[in-house]
Formats: sequence, structure tokens, C-alpha cells
Amino acid sequence: MDEMGILPGYKGTAVHDYWKSYLDYLCNHSLCNTHHLRDLTFCYEQEKSQWAADMKALLLEMKGITDVAKAQGLQSLDQQQQD
Repeated sequence: MDEMGILPGYKGTAVHDYWKSYLDYLCNHSLCNTHHLRDLTFCYEQEKSQWAADMKALLLEMKGITDVAKAQGLQSLDQQQQD
């Protein structure tokens, strides 16, 4: 990554899968929800963890609500949806 010259000077937010190498860079970090969904699917299907299925359903519900708001041209969710 250093040889590509992208992350060493990056000052924004890097969205990634929590690969340890990314954490060495002095920028903000955010974890990718697609990777969260993949990991939650594994936990439910392989480990039979019901909490993982519940969390996956919640993340997908939140995405659906956000997608509808964006399609309506809204800049944010109303307070009830945020709570």
C-alpha cells in the first residue's frame, strides 16, 4: 500500500474490512457494512448464533429506511427514525 502512495498521506475516512494493515495509517477508519453482513451471515449459518441473524436483519432494515429517505430527496431521517 505504501508503494501505491494512496494511504500514507490520506487524511479522510478509509472504509475497509478491518484488515490489520489498514490500521497502521493515520486517518479515520470506518468498517464496511458489506463485510459486517458477510461476517454476520457466517456467524448465523456456521455457528447458529441467533443474535447475528437479528443484527443482520436490523442492518438491512436500516439500509432500506435510508434508501427510501434518499429516494425522497431527504438529507436526514426524522427524529423518530433516528431513535
